[in-house]
Parts: sequence; C-alpha cells; structure tokens
Amino acid sequence: MSNILNNDFFKLDRFLCNNGSDEGDNSLLMIGVNLLLLFSMFLYGINYILMKYFIKIKGSIYIFIILRTALTIPLMIYMFISKKPCSQNKKLLDQDMKEIDTEMNSYEKDLELANPNEESKTSRKYGWSSKNKKKHKNKNTSHGNDKSNNNDKNNNDIINNNISVNKNKCIQNNIEENSGCNFFNKLFWNEEKLIPKAAYMPMLILSITGALRQVIVIVALQYTDSHNVAIIQPTIPIFTALISYYLKIEKMNYITAFSIFLSFFGLAITAEIWNLKTFDLGFYLLLTVPITKGLQVIYINVATKYVNNDIIQFSQMFFLLIITLPFGILGEIFINQNYNILQETYELNMRQFLCILYSTIAIIILCWKIQIIALNYLTPITVSLYQSFQPCFTFVLARLFLNETINATKIIGTIFIILSLFLYQYGCNKHSKK
Repeated sequence: MSNILNNDFFKLDRFLCNNGSDEGDNSLLMIGVNLLLLFSMFLYGINYILMKYFIKIKGSIYIFIILRTALTIPLMIYMFISKKPCSQNKKLLDQDMKEIDTEMNSYEKDLELANPNEESKTSRKYGWSSKNKKKHKNKNTSHGNDKSNNNDKNNNDIINNNISVNKNKCIQNNIEENSGCNFFNKLFWNEEKLIPKAAYMPMLILSITGALRQVIVIVALQYTDSHNVAIIQPTIPIFTALISYYLKIEKMNYITAFSIFLSFFGLAITAEIWNLKTFDLGFYLLLTVPITKGLQVIYINVATKYVNNDIIQFSQMFFLLIITLPFGILGEIFINQNYNILQETYELNMRQFLCILYSTIAIIILCWKIQIIALNYLTPITVSLYQSFQPCFTFVLARLFLNETINATKIIGTIFIILSLFLYQYGCNKHSKK
C-alpha cells in the first residue's frame, strides 16, 4: 500500500530512458497514461454497481459516506507523517542537477584550455624575456611542475567544492522539505510555500467539487438506476469544454459547437425527454455531476502547475472529510433517525463492508491518483473524454449483476453522445492544425 501511495509508483517517466525528448519514449509515456485512464474508468464502473448493490441489500447511504470517509483518515495521517511534499524548487531539482553537471563539464573544459596558456600568461604579467626564461628554466622546472600541479589541484578542489555546495544546497532543501513534522507550516507560512497564492483558489474549487460529487452520486442512486450514472458520464467532456470556453482556456469552432449540440441531443434521447414521467429525483441530481466533474478536472490541471500531485490528493481528501463526514452523521441522525451510529456501523455485514472498502481504495486512492497524474500530461478535455467509456463497462455489469433493464433508447442516446465526443476531438485537432 505504501508503494501505491508513493508518488513514484505512478511516475511513468522512471520506466523510460533519461532522454525525455525522444519521440519513442514520449509515445510510450502517453500509452501508459491512456491505459491508466482506461483502467480507472473500469474501476468507476464497478464502483457504481457496488454502490447500487449496497443500497439493494438495505445498506444506509449515510453509513456508507461516514465509513468511507473514516477509512481515508489513516491515509491522510500516513501522508502527513511520512509523505515527501514537493515545492516548486523540488519539482525543478532534476533540472538543477543537470545544470550543475553541465557547469562541471564546462569548468573542466576551461581548465584544459587554460593550462597550456598558463606559461604565456605568466610571462606577459611579469615581463619575462626569453633569456630570463632560459636562465630560470632549469632552476624552476621542478618548482614549476609542483606549482602547476598544485594550482590544478587547487582549481579542481575549488570547482568541486562549488559544485558540492550547490548540490548540497539542493539536497538540503530537498531533505528539509521532505520532513513531515511541519507539514502545514510548510504549506502556507514558509518562505518557499508548497501552495503559492496562485494555487489557493484552484485547490479550493477542485477539492470542494470533488467532495460534493461523491455525495451527489450515492444519494442519487437511491432514486435511480446505476446505468443512469454511466449515461450522464459522457456529457462531462461537453460541460468541461463549455466551462473551459467560458474561462477562456479552450477555443471553439463550428465543429466543436455542433458536437456539443449532438451531445445534448443524445442526452435527450437517453433521458426519454418526450416522456416526462420517466424523470426521477436521482436523474436530476446526476445532472450536476458533469458540472462538478468539469470544474474539478479543469482546476486540477491548473493546480498541477504550482503544487505536487500528493498535495492535491491530500487537499481533496481533507475537504472530503470536512464536508461528507458531517453530512453523513447528520443524515443518519435526522433522516434515518438513528442516533447510535457506532452500533449501526458495527452491524454491517461483510458484503456491505467490502463495497465501502472497494470504493475507498479503488476510487479515493487509485482513481483520484490516476486522474491527477494524467492531468500532468493531458488537457482537461482529453481526460474528460475517457468518461465515455464508463457506459460500456457499467451497462454490461448492471445487466449481469443487477438485472437492470437497458432499453434501445438509452443505447441509441449513448451512441450519439459518444459520436459527439469523437466529433469534438476531430474539431479540436482541425483547429490546432490551423
């Protein structure tokens, strides 16, 4: 588990060569990132099935929220104590070390060029003639050789000392930042802040929207089927594109605009808008998921430019704790009218507990981590496009394990939505070529 929590576990660059500019290495890196995203969509599909199964076996959604949030506390403590936070300087540590190596090589070349000319420079400085050189040649030969060797040695020592000092400074800064005892002090009040002011608002937005979405999905599943959650997912890239356009992050053209219209058309078919009786409270709640997910993905992409991936995940889990835990406790007390929450938690059977445990490990730890890593390499809309694969997994799993009915209109509407995504991607590529 500690390897999974370690940021280096998902650092795909370490599997590649040191030359990051090589096209083959970059292609391999992108393949790895895309495969991880596809795997995370499969995990999400299983999660929706297990959430609905948890509700079907008479599990309380508020106990689900409470226990899942509580299970993240050990992870947060682990990150607080032993995690190695990374500031902007640390993120540039590898680049600094490369510059130091380059500096060392340049000093060595300068020494090689300077040593043959040392005698002529000395002659010009003291005005020696050729006779004086011959006169003192035999006398100073041995002393000159010793002095030259000493000078070379001293120069090399000075250069090595300077390089060592620079390396030690980088390493010392790295070690100081890695200490976990003053984690929160380093976050905000240190001279080298791990979260600069420019990242405050993105971190706040991505953390709150991520926590709210976790509550919305489990509550909506009380009133609707699990495959409806998957049907909503392909609209996430469209809402992400609209938000990006509004925030002036992405530009739009006629093709992308038409793809957005096609996506809403597919959503209308899927929801059977001509039959208003088919709408339920759960479906209305799920309509907020694309907005919250779009905001989260966009601002994670912004935050990765300022802070370490682990700080982003820590922030998400922290806000998940302070938002969902009170919500779960109050919901269990006032809605379910159960005042003995500990007793209710103790009475969970093994199947219910495994559903909660899976949601914690697979979604909060793995999928959130994969999403953050992917947004270091891909754009928010590209990451959001992978949401279209969720219906493929969820439809099959819902039919096999929950015996849910999936009619033709939902399949046709989902096809329109997925086609709109490919059309949008084509429009973006055409615009970038221009």
